[in-house]
Amino acid sequence: MGATHVEEVADGIYRINTAVEIPDGAFSFNQYLIADDEPLLFHSGPRRLFQSVRDAVARVLPLERLRFVGFSHYESDECGALNDFLAVAPRAEPVCGRINALVNSDLIPNLCPPPDPALFPRGIATEWTKPGRAVWEYLDGRKMTRPIRQHIHQARDHSIHARPIVDRWP
Repeated sequence: MGATHVEEVADGIYRINTAVEIPDGAFSFNQYLIADDEPLLFHSGPRRLFQSVRDAVARVLPLERLRFVGFSHYESDECGALNDFLAVAPRAEPVCGRINALVNSDLIPNLCPPPDPALFPRGIATEWTKPGRAVWEYLDGRKMTRPIRQHIHQARDHSIHARPIVDRWP
C-alpha cells in the first residue's frame, strides 16, 4: 500500500487518495472530504485502509467534527470502514441515496435481529451465552462427507467457540 495523500481540489473540498499495488500495476482509492460546518466524508474506503484514511481526515479537521459519512452504493470499497469511522467520530451519521437505503438499510437487522429481551434480559451479559465463531453440524440424515468433516476439524483447530447441532431445517 502506498502513502495516502490529501489534496484540496476546491475551497474546503479535499481528495484523499491511496494507491495500492495490484498484480498488473496500481489501483487508487479516493475519498472526498467536504470541510464545512457539518463535514462529510464521501466513501469511507475499504476497511484495510481505515487507519490511513482516518489519519488523512485528521490532517484536515478533528475527527470529532465529522458529521456525515456518505456512500453511493453498498460495496466494501465505498463503505467498508463505515463502522470504524462511526466509532471514532461520535457525531457522524451514515448517509446514502434512497435506492441504497431501500435495498440495504434493513440488511443487517434482518440477518441478525436483536435478541428477544424476554429470553435475554441481560443482553450480551447473559451468563450462558458466549459470543464468538461457530460451526454448524447437521444430524438430519445427511451423509457426513469428507469436506464437511474437514471443515469441522479445521474449525476445532482454529478455536471455534461453539458447535451448534441442527437436527432438521424447519
